[in-house]
Amino acid sequence: MPKQVPSLDVALLGFVERAAEGESRTVAGQIRHFVVEAMRLAGNTAAGSEPWPPPLAAVSRDNLSEIKARVKDMEAERDELVTEKKKNSCRPDAA
Repeated sequence: MPKQVPSLDVALLGFVERAAEGESRTVAGQIRHFVVEAMRLAGNTAAGSEPWPPPLAAVSRDNLSEIKARVKDMEAERDELVTEKKKNSCRPDAA
């Protein structure tokens, strides 16, 4: 069973929420990102890091349609993130 993480005080939670919003992540995703970055900076690159974009399966005639659909989904997600980032960077309070 995983250990429970203590709750963050109001100032820390506010910081994480703002960072998560700016990066289009959930609060949990932002905390995970901070931990992985801290591990990377400490020289531990193996634990918790997943390749991005995720590697695609070897393409064959049998799975070509499935691979094309996955690529299309990833491109749509990328475009959505770019649009959200542009929208957030245009806000007067984003500076």
